[in-house]
Amino acid sequence: MNGTNLLWLLVGVGLGLTMGWLVLRRQTVRQRSAPAPKLTSSESRQELLEKLRQTELAYHMAVEMSQFKGNFLARTAHELRSPLNGLIGMHQLILSDLCDGREEEREFIAHAHTCALKMIKVLSDVTEASKVEHGTSRVEIQPVQLAELFQNVYTLTHLQAQDRNLQLTIAAPDPQFHVLADSRRLQQALISLIDTTISHVTEGRIILSVQSAPDLTTIHIWIDQPISVETWSEPATALHVDSVINEGRSLDLLPASSSGEIKHTRAIAQQAAAAVPSPGFAFLVAQKLLDGMTGHLEIVPESSLSASSVAAPQTNLTRLQCTLPLTRLSSQA
Repeated sequence: MNGTNLLWLLVGVGLGLTMGWLVLRRQTVRQRSAPAPKLTSSESRQELLEKLRQTELAYHMAVEMSQFKGNFLARTAHELRSPLNGLIGMHQLILSDLCDGREEEREFIAHAHTCALKMIKVLSDVTEASKVEHGTSRVEIQPVQLAELFQNVYTLTHLQAQDRNLQLTIAAPDPQFHVLADSRRLQQALISLIDTTISHVTEGRIILSVQSAPDLTTIHIWIDQPISVETWSEPATALHVDSVINEGRSLDLLPASSSGEIKHTRAIAQQAAAAVPSPGFAFLVAQKLLDGMTGHLEIVPESSLSASSVAAPQTNLTRLQCTLPLTRLSSQA
């Protein structure tokens, strides 16, 4: 290409860029000078107000969810710390040769093994609830026969209740009662709540029953048990985390010469090996599982106990209510 052609090519490119810039600038000036659209109609104002309300609602829901997750994380840490302290304490007593004999050493090993199993259970519950919440674990919603489900729950819990001298009563529902739920997770939630009750009480009665809602579209599964409302609904901020941390530190500073400190350490280790999970933690996990099945778990007032002929004869009961969609109802109902 000679110099003349190259010159004309550059001139053409320059003119093209100049014209394109002028057109783009003219369009920009027109857009800036154009008046902004005004909301003149009442419908437009109503739409704007509705969007603002939806935004505000989404914000409050996000804040509540953030607080819930923070409390759930704090409670999970507490639930894991307790058996971990027990595990460390039992091992430290054994490694420091502070057992009175072979029999006591085996007893401490058994306690440590129990603490490890409880930690695994807490981790399994948290993992399961997290998978359901984030959708990484498939929730199989299908009709579930409550009569069969209640029988499975009774089979898996009545021996533990007998060992604790507790009376477990299952009010068999009508065979035609079916709910829309994930059978495995619903059974897991009910067993967790009942097992937690069994682990934290020494006397009383546990009643599992069912009642259809007045609109016949949902059904209530009731667990009446003697643990107080405050214990089930205890927030994570009310946990005595500092005292547990201090107890854990005392396990690391075990003096071999002080019998009083040794007894204190044994008491701490045994206390840390106590029933896990706590009622509040079990309630939160079961609540998240029910939410993943379009269900709901709540604590209902004591006044509603009169509505159940099974629970009416006994006072001082707290009712846990699981609400699920009802798919079919018997003709008697």
